[in-house]
Amino acid sequence: MSRVPGAVPEVRCAASTGKNYIAAHPELGLSEVGCAEQLDDSAAAYGHALAWYYGGDRAHAQKAVEILNAWSGTLTKIFFDQPRTDMNVQIFANGLHQSGWSGQNFSRAAEIIRHTFNAEAGETAFDAAGFEKMLRDVYLPLTMAGGAGRGSWNGFGVNVNFSMIDATIGIGVFLSDTAVYESGLTTFREHLPSAIYMEGDDTSAYANLAGMPIPPKGTIYDKTNVSASSIAGIWNNPSTFIDGVEGETCRDMSHMAMGFGGMANAAETARLQGADLYGEFQSRLLASLELNAAFINAADAAEALPENWPCPGAINMGGTGYRVGWEIEFNHFAQREGIEMPHVSALVARYRPSGTGLHMNWETLTHAGVP
Repeated sequence: MSRVPGAVPEVRCAASTGKNYIAAHPELGLSEVGCAEQLDDSAAAYGHALAWYYGGDRAHAQKAVEILNAWSGTLTKIFFDQPRTDMNVQIFANGLHQSGWSGQNFSRAAEIIRHTFNAEAGETAFDAAGFEKMLRDVYLPLTMAGGAGRGSWNGFGVNVNFSMIDATIGIGVFLSDTAVYESGLTTFREHLPSAIYMEGDDTSAYANLAGMPIPPKGTIYDKTNVSASSIAGIWNNPSTFIDGVEGETCRDMSHMAMGFGGMANAAETARLQGADLYGEFQSRLLASLELNAAFINAADAAEALPENWPCPGAINMGGTGYRVGWEIEFNHFAQREGIEMPHVSALVARYRPSGTGLHMNWETLTHAGVP
């Protein structure tokens, strides 16, 4: 309850290239601002909203309101496309990630508070109108495909794209804006087949991609003469493509799981709104969830490298982020649908209750055994 919101007017978050450029050019006066504050506050707002919803303590609702109101009353911009380095690379390239991660958490928290909390005498009311304005003016230009805040960026990365997709869907629901919501669904449907490979994927429209993944629609890779090396590059250069390999399997298991986290939350929100993204992509999702969980289980047990491991080198865990992001899809497929998922089941059981990580927070609490 002692948390003080760290809202800032402008969020500036750099990736490695930007960090190095900032350090090399102190004369420019550039610095990162608000990165941890935005992400941590968004998770805290969601956590307090959940504590209020499950426990009924109004102090938690008030803390969530305090955080949400602080950010909506302060934030005016998340930097991304500009400024750029001398090599024309975005200095604050992590702005996309920030918009996706915090946008998911903030929209969930705000949705809970809007529909469950009414301020009483002496309490602070949730400024829903101000929060809506922040989401429209600051977040959607980055999270929506083709958003003005993206500038010329039209690339693809599984975890960042699905974070932005889920944020867009959640924001659309909070705003009751069908066009925004449907935009998120459309991008999900366009990008999911480009995030998880399945044998027989149709790449006949592309001259150089026989037996390779489908390029992500609407991106710089979606051109008939795109090279095989370009597509392999965004997949982190697998040695081979097998059913269920995910775009970041060969990067590391934690970034791969972050992609699952965005997919799962997007599909779950869509389910509540009457759209069955789970069903539309069931075979692809199940293949990838089980395949990658099997790799993680083998690595956790210090077993020999699985014979079907499709990447050069050993399995890279990428920290501990791989331990979260599984609960929602496991609940849907294994619990609701009764589908056997032995590898995911073992992984989930080993790490319950799930903790927190970026946009994947307290999912055992919110989704384990939920009808």
